[in-house]
Amino acid sequence: MDAPSRGWPATEPIYVRGHLRNPNTTSYVQTSYKSALEPAMRKSIAVILGLALLVPTVVWALGSDHPQQVVQQPNWPEGLAELANAENRVHGFFVNWEDFFFFRGETADLNEFLTRYSMLASTKLEVVLHPGKLEVRSPGDEQPRDVVANWRLYARSRFLSSTLLDKAEIDPAFITRIDVWLGGEVKLADLRVPHSVSVRSGGEIEAFVREHGEKRRSAVTQEAP
Repeated sequence: MDAPSRGWPATEPIYVRGHLRNPNTTSYVQTSYKSALEPAMRKSIAVILGLALLVPTVVWALGSDHPQQVVQQPNWPEGLAELANAENRVHGFFVNWEDFFFFRGETADLNEFLTRYSMLASTKLEVVLHPGKLEVRSPGDEQPRDVVANWRLYARSRFLSSTLLDKAEIDPAFITRIDVWLGGEVKLADLRVPHSVSVRSGGEIEAFVREHGEKRRSAVTQEAP
């Protein structure tokens, strides 16, 4: 699917943070786990949630599945909409101001995706590698969906996130990340990550090695006379 432009037909529905902007309809998108809310209502609730952080209580998050229509947010950096609305997107959702998009493809598809991803301006660019296969699910799903995906795009504005205090001041205005799972169609040997994009491990293998080492040392200690 192509991202919207100034010349987008007026009758084409464009999804903007919880509802469809379409001159021919006033219906709102509903999902299985959260209802989409109008922006004004969401801002009011966001203020309430912010105040709730001052006391030890349960904090509720706003969220909804992204529909298959074109998704566009006014604060996104140029080029992000084209990535989020790629034809191989298989699922997506948002929680507060954080967006998650799932994609299916082979290594060549991901390499092309990463090339376009590296061109995003004023954006933190990062690839995180994971073993195994990606489970596609939304926060309200009890079980993974019967959908195959190989990588996930995460995006949020640094100034609209509840996790702002956890981020360094040197972070750019927009934060993105591509998580890649290597247990399916994407092959590490053929993966090409542009130099402007940082790469790190998701930590699963390191955690396994560390846990095994601890068990091994414990067993050796117990066997010692």
